[in-house]
Amino acid sequence: MGRNYSANPDDYKFLEEVGYGASATVYRAIYLPVNEVVAVKCLDLDRCNSNLECVSDITLTFNAITSLCNLGSRGWRNSSEID
Repeated sequence: MGRNYSANPDDYKFLEEVGYGASATVYRAIYLPVNEVVAVKCLDLDRCNSNLECVSDITLTFNAITSLCNLGSRGWRNSSEID
């Protein structure tokens, strides 16, 4: 059975960027409670140019993923906190 991951931003240490797309960036991170390497996908609202339809579509897609490691939509990171 899979692990349940915390939605607490203090439980993650972001490392480097590993990929990006039209509206999101993926980072390698360490899930600190168990010292496990994970990938965290972060939506970049600036890339959506404040297009609410774009943001809505991406949020619905994130929430539709039925994975134990999907935290759903969270708003606890911005680019200055990652670097």
